[in-house]
Amino acid sequence: MTLDARADVGAEAAEQSRPPTATSAPDARRRRPGWGPAVRTAARTLLVLVVATTVFAAGWWSARTALDPPRDPLRPPAALEYTVATGAVEESFPVTAVASWPTRFSVTSPAGGVVTTVSAGAGDSVGEGEAPLTVDLAAVRLAQGEVPMFRDLVPGTRGPDVEQLQLFLKRQGHFPDEATGTFGATTQSAVQAWQRDNGNPRPSGSVLATELVFVPELPVRVRPTVDVGDRVAPGDPLYEVLAAAPVFRAEVTEDQLLTLTPSVTIAVDGPGQRWTATAGATDDSDPNIRAVELAGSDGGPVCAQTCSLVPVAGESRWPAEAITVPRVEGPQVPVGAIRTRADGTTYVIMSDGVERDVTVRAAAQGLAVVSGIDAGDRIQVPQAQS
Repeated sequence: MTLDARADVGAEAAEQSRPPTATSAPDARRRRPGWGPAVRTAARTLLVLVVATTVFAAGWWSARTALDPPRDPLRPPAALEYTVATGAVEESFPVTAVASWPTRFSVTSPAGGVVTTVSAGAGDSVGEGEAPLTVDLAAVRLAQGEVPMFRDLVPGTRGPDVEQLQLFLKRQGHFPDEATGTFGATTQSAVQAWQRDNGNPRPSGSVLATELVFVPELPVRVRPTVDVGDRVAPGDPLYEVLAAAPVFRAEVTEDQLLTLTPSVTIAVDGPGQRWTATAGATDDSDPNIRAVELAGSDGGPVCAQTCSLVPVAGESRWPAEAITVPRVEGPQVPVGAIRTRADGTTYVIMSDGVERDVTVRAAAQGLAVVSGIDAGDRIQVPQAQS
């Protein structure tokens, strides 16, 4: 090999062993991964559009705000239209009705002894001449009169108690004459006839103080206070004479009491039926309970002709309903649609702007039933002003 050939071979070897040199900047940009010129141009165009849109929107809002005057706060908003429909309004709340039988007076034993029979149960009605019980087998009968039986009535006695006896015997069908207040032969014969009718085979013709008990009126409803076998002394109570009818009251909360005017109806769900009552005066008998007295809708007893259904022992409690707004049906409108003139008359505004007089028949819970318009009419309802 010549000297020139060896030089060429060495140069080639040296070139192959030298590390590669960096390429020029234009070559490097062409080979770097990333966006090309087209993508970058599109991005710049999009950015310009976004900025222009934002500037335009801001300018439009500023111009609208400057050109539109603020809404007058004194001007009411436009009214809504409402189509009148047939409906009903009513309002009530639950209460508790309490019933009890008051005691008018107690009948006491005219003599000491042992109670041998009790024929009248609690709540039974006892009429004149009847005996609710016996003491030492002797009947203690009732008679109508104002003067208590304070002595034995025998031939020759005189007084208003004798006159009471004569009237009693007359009602029993044994005394034919007018009552004189003098115990004579006619009275004695009448007493003997009465004693025989009551099973006395040897009538004495005199009335012992232990035989009769005079009470102001008969018949009466009684509640025995003794049982068979009880020993009683003279003056011990035998039974209570109850009032002619039970008393009712409605127990309520303090807030409910404010709405129970005397005109409010109370519907009592009694045993198997509903009684209608009217709220009355506040019942202050128990300082720990807020209550109002109840009376029948006609002023009589709440239980009317069915008071025998009310137990005579203790208090009876039933659910009840205080009806503050009785149910009324008719054209129904929102209360807000009703307007009032200076003279107190009420009206609504029809959809065409014409005023129409109405009368409010009942209102509750934001709705009212009125007269003066018909179902299907369209009226204006003012919107609440913010």
